Amino acid sequence: MAENRGHLLPLYLVVDESASMEPYIEDVNRALVSLNDALLADPMVASKVRLSALGFSDDVIRYLRLVDMRAELVFPLFTARATTNYGKLFAYLEAILSEDIGLLRSEGYMIHRPAVFFLTDGLPSDGEAWREPYAHLMSQKFHPNIVAFGIGNALSDTIRAIASPLEFGFVSGDVLGVPAAIASFFTSFTASVVASGRSITTAEPGLVIEKPEGFVLAIDVI
Repeated sequence: MAENRGHLLPLYLVVDESASMEPYIEDVNRALVSLNDALLADPMVASKVRLSALGFSDDVIRYLRLVDMRAELVFPLFTARATTNYGKLFAYLEAILSEDIGLLRSEGYMIHRPAVFFLTDGLPSDGEAWREPYAHLMSQKFHPNIVAFGIGNALSDTIRAIASPLEFGFVSGDVLGVPAAIASFFTSFTASVVASGRSITTAEPGLVIEKPEGFVLAIDVI
């Protein structure tokens, strides 16, 4: 058995790469560099997380896999592509989460439940078909916490359906323009990564979510 090397929190940044994101994709790429800078300044926190970055459209591209943020990274660039296929994303997540957790455990780490930070600006191009692979993912023992952020034309009901638990769903709606919403999301994401990394070192570790400025909880109508 591998030596116990401590606790890790796997984090997955998932970005919508549909065609509607084309005017804003450079905002996303610049924000990733800022995240790396923030974690380089706090190596203790960075040592407690591993980051993966995925872009999804009509397929899924994994740009980063379980990287150690204590190193200065050259990030691949997200690109705007075609549709917004949620189902392929959730099926892909199910496959890689199982592999990633097994890999980290084989290296001697104790693994906290993965967290997915999901950013989308629109509706699923696969209609309601995504719900089946989503349900299958969330039925697994290793299912992630999903923090879902809707910007632009994303609907509150869709974000609520994805967020797990429900209080992890946020929408910008008409409050912010898309560029400002992306900037706010990444400020929140960076703060959440830092706070969660610090939490891992405490007696009561947990996922800490910093609500982005200008966003509101995605709530339903009764």
